[in-house]
Amino acid sequence: MLDSASVVAVDVVVDAEGALREALSSLTNLAQLLRARNVGPKSIASVLPDMLAECEPLLARLEPFFTRLRERSSCADGLQHLLATRIGELSAALQHSPRRPLGAGTRLELEAVVATVLRDLGGALPLIELLTDASAPGDVDWVEALALSRSGDQSNAPGASTVEATLVSDSQTLPTRLSPRVALNIVRLAAALVHERGYPLTLRFSRAGDLASLCIDRSEAAGESVTLLLPKVVAPSGGCLETIARWSQLALERHDGKIVLNWPIPPQGGWPGNTPNS
Repeated sequence: MLDSASVVAVDVVVDAEGALREALSSLTNLAQLLRARNVGPKSIASVLPDMLAECEPLLARLEPFFTRLRERSSCADGLQHLLATRIGELSAALQHSPRRPLGAGTRLELEAVVATVLRDLGGALPLIELLTDASAPGDVDWVEALALSRSGDQSNAPGASTVEATLVSDSQTLPTRLSPRVALNIVRLAAALVHERGYPLTLRFSRAGDLASLCIDRSEAAGESVTLLLPKVVAPSGGCLETIARWSQLALERHDGKIVLNWPIPPQGGWPGNTPNS
């Protein structure tokens, strides 16, 4: 059963996601200009006022989403603080740069600020999407959803990285009350929190009676290879995963280098009343 209190108004969510996507598009374009050595300082300086003008409206468009989310989860504070801090840093850099010639040093400083903001806004977008999606009911087999997924089907954002993981399962079917997108993106977020460069990544599903478990760790195992597009981890990622697990009625355990999710297998015949308010 999903927690109906987790539902955030659709119009509020759509505007927040749209605002972030637009900002990421503008930032990506600016980052490309700053890196292009054949683009002169006058051309770059001409686009900075427009970018600066987007900062304050962006925060205003995000505020209703965080107001609603804050009523239901403390993770709203960390996520909003991260975005407000990065957008404030970007605004300050954009205000400062036009006051002096856009020399090589100033350009590199602005490029570094834009890269940081792009990275963290890119890490925040999948969290907002997953916090939104987690309130929608579903009925999917978690192992099947992962086995059939392709990296091209997975939501992308700046800072995401592709990794190969090993899928191991001792059961043919492990149904959940999640939609396919939520099931996949919970795994991606949890795997991103566990993953460390140079170490293997294993997704181990198991079943004991009417209880199922997913253990994500850095151990070696023989199994099926799956490609995951891991979102960039930002400071609020762990808190958001805890909120999403609670809303999805998954028991979450976090250890050093390992995350475990446990959930009940539905009774034969499926979940009764598969709606957000049931």
